[in-house]
Amino acid sequence: MRFLFYMFLFLVISPAIGQQKLVRSKILAVECDEALNTKRLLTRITHEEIKKASRILEFTTVASCCVDFNITSHLENKLVHLKLEETGEACDCRCGYRFKVELMETLAPDIKFQLNNKVLEKKELQYLPYEKRYFIFENDTTGFDDENGLRQGLVVFKRKNGLLKQYYRDGKLLKYELTDASGNVVAKGTDMDELLDLQKN
Repeated sequence: MRFLFYMFLFLVISPAIGQQKLVRSKILAVECDEALNTKRLLTRITHEEIKKASRILEFTTVASCCVDFNITSHLENKLVHLKLEETGEACDCRCGYRFKVELMETLAPDIKFQLNNKVLEKKELQYLPYEKRYFIFENDTTGFDDENGLRQGLVVFKRKNGLLKQYYRDGKLLKYELTDASGNVVAKGTDMDELLDLQKN
């Protein structure tokens, strides 16, 4: 009798295990951002907004150029699976896209997401990290290239009759200084073309 009881429970409960539930979803906005590095761009959530009966997700990913998109989603075991499909004829290129999607369902605050079978979550890094590269002058670390490949701080180059100092922030040249053998500044500026000309000499 007990065996029959457990068999009955199993038959009742088992269909619910791993059961999928359709989640209505729609694309609110999509932008192909040509400034994004498609070779290193991470698929990640950039912004998330929890509403009473919906969830807004903004995320980046890489896809074909010149196409439109359809999105479908379903919920299974506290994981929302989003499927993004390209439609139309693609161009021979790849683009970094910024998506804004609405999931029209009341979802638990700790729900997890996947996009085309890839984990979709918030990450600080925008790109696959580069290995850090440090710049050293006279045994002191003066600057470095960060995880995003952006140059930070001071880079010093020795020249025949002095030094060339370059100051960077987030990969952008802030200024340069050219000094003579005595340490006197003989030239300075902020123009990258001028700097390139100096480096040739």
